[in-house]
Amino acid sequence: MSPPLAGGRGVATWTAEGLSMFHSVQLFVDRARASLPDFRITSRNAAAVAELCDRLEGLPLAIELAAARASAMTPSQMLAHLGRRFEFLVSRKRGVAERHRTMRAAIDWSWRLLSPELQTFFARLSVFRGGWTAEAAEAVCDEPLALDHLAMLRECSLVQTDDRGSEMRFRMLETLREYGDEQLTSVERTLAQRRHWEFFLSLAEEAKPHLQGPDQLIWLDRLDAEHDNLRAALERLRDDPDGGDLGLRMCSTAMRFWHTRCNWTEGRTSLLAAIAHAGAQARTEARADALNLAGSFSMQLGDFTDARALCEQSLQIRRDLDNHAGIANSLNALSNIAVSLNDYATGRALLEEALPHSRDAGDRRVEARVLYSLGNTVSYQEDYEFAFRCLDASLSIHRSLGDTVEIARGLFGLGSSFAEQSKWPEAKEYLEEALGIQRDLGDAAGQAIALNWLATVFRNEGLLHRAEESLLESLTLGLRIGSRRVGLGTLENLVRLACAWSQYVRAARIYAAADDMSEAMGRSRQPNDRQIIEQLMAVMRLGMGDERLDQELQIGRAMTWEQAVAYALNSTND
Repeated sequence: MSPPLAGGRGVATWTAEGLSMFHSVQLFVDRARASLPDFRITSRNAAAVAELCDRLEGLPLAIELAAARASAMTPSQMLAHLGRRFEFLVSRKRGVAERHRTMRAAIDWSWRLLSPELQTFFARLSVFRGGWTAEAAEAVCDEPLALDHLAMLRECSLVQTDDRGSEMRFRMLETLREYGDEQLTSVERTLAQRRHWEFFLSLAEEAKPHLQGPDQLIWLDRLDAEHDNLRAALERLRDDPDGGDLGLRMCSTAMRFWHTRCNWTEGRTSLLAAIAHAGAQARTEARADALNLAGSFSMQLGDFTDARALCEQSLQIRRDLDNHAGIANSLNALSNIAVSLNDYATGRALLEEALPHSRDAGDRRVEARVLYSLGNTVSYQEDYEFAFRCLDASLSIHRSLGDTVEIARGLFGLGSSFAEQSKWPEAKEYLEEALGIQRDLGDAAGQAIALNWLATVFRNEGLLHRAEESLLESLTLGLRIGSRRVGLGTLENLVRLACAWSQYVRAARIYAAADDMSEAMGRSRQPNDRQIIEQLMAVMRLGMGDERLDQELQIGRAMTWEQAVAYALNSTND
């Protein structure tokens, strides 16, 4: 079987001119013209042709069979039929060799050349998604000779390899995967799928402690490579009547990965689905953990009402179980929600309740997280001496544990506290060190928040261009990860910078859009915030007058979140 001539991703962005450079697309055009002589790539069909070739994985026979239908179907119509690709990819020409008449016949021909052992192995490989290692194939396919079998399948072009990482990975074209799945009986498929989720649940649980230590970059990359398999395992556990608690366990182990990679929407969706599958009667620590994690993801997404309800459910279960570490974690999460809504008094009270629970639990990680949150909260209350003691103690614990993610957070906490005190050199030192670690980790949210605070430092040092660069990068990252909570802080900071640039129209529109967003998220203004806003409004009013200011504020309030971000990113607005 021939390898694909070309593959493609991100096809929606391809142009008609760019498409002609890809051999698979050119093959499609050539064969389509044999059926429809005036067929050509246009701006209207370019994306569909690109996606069609991409989903056919560049397989020459598949492309030829699809293109032969150009006289009766548009590329978009062909795409709609790919859900039943083996029935669709059929040639009606006479005089064609049987194994070239259909896609199924071509694969059948290769399949029949395999030994029975290889046929069974190949079929079982179809349960993987996105690729696999030899170790995974051995466990999931229940085959001690997996490495030898993979080498033979590769020689037949039935599997492909990718050696760009630290270990060789194997993958299968989707067309071949569908064919392999058809060869499994329902009993064989169920057994293979069970071995699949057992393997990846075990992998996720093995990864969990490493995601909080010096090897976390290695394990984050490993989970990145297995992301599609982790998703598939979770889906299969949700389909298993007995998979409720196991699904909760898997979600809990994947939490740190989702959080660091800012996959908050996926994390919350997966957690809520696992919680629902487990049933309300399951008042276990696994359920409490999942509820608390879902609440934390909801907070990151700006849904504070949902976040509080989920964390309160978690706290009640943990109180019933008398789980001190769990109680501390739930109180910490509820405090973070209160602080995000500028309710610092409630946030501090919750953390003061959490701290003795974290110490009773004897878990230094939990204690360090509570100390970090307490330090941040009292810093907002301008209790800076106590804040430094808490933040420094938290950072020391995480350094002793080698937890890179938490070390970056600790550095950020100290940097932002110094910025609150207008100690700009100290703030910049800590924030830049935190940002460097977060870039290495691929922590987009951490980078966005650190850049936002660095912009405050630069602005107060008179480095307005550096401040703008930092804010625009921060806003771009916030948009990429879909976090309105992160984006809101950046928009508010941009208002101050726009006023410093005398860009009063831009400042007014961004302020109004951010203010509406803040109100929709349930945030209340603190006295210091209101004083700053009054000062900014006075500057804008002086710059363009009352009537113009009111007009621009109305335009800003009419903007959606996406429109406000797009407007803010266009630094030429004035």
